[in-house]
Amino acid sequence: MLTVHLLRHGNSDFGGPDLDRTLSGDGADELRLVLSQFRPERVAELTILASHAQRCQQSAEIVRSHLDCLPWTSTPELYLATHSEILQVLAKTPRTTRELMIVGHNPGLSQLATSWAAGRPIGLPTAGLASFRLDISDPDFLEIATATPIAFLSP
Repeated sequence: MLTVHLLRHGNSDFGGPDLDRTLSGDGADELRLVLSQFRPERVAELTILASHAQRCQQSAEIVRSHLDCLPWTSTPELYLATHSEILQVLAKTPRTTRELMIVGHNPGLSQLATSWAAGRPIGLPTAGLASFRLDISDPDFLEIATATPIAFLSP
């Protein structure tokens, strides 16, 4: 059993290269609001993978600080990743991982959430979070995993 949390980065400031855009003050506040409602099952075991975009790294740091959990890992493959590319990152996750958070971007996160929610349209807003419990025996088959939605949070 693997619990996966899909977190879209907080609202960002505009201007400059996309990778360098930072969280706005409102974006940081939105994340803290969502995190005030977030209850991971195994905080001590939570692995956080974040796109290397500045706004995602800042979002991951807010999560780490709020939950007092392990440091997050910068994962360049998550930058503007498609649904399929996110699944490829998940497939590389060690089999011992039991709770995982992906901090990334739309449309990939929303597409993945929609596929795991049996086609129910999930449009993650900035700082939106969708959590799923996956029943998988082989990480190579994440596309067809049985996914049970356990939380949808938005600011």
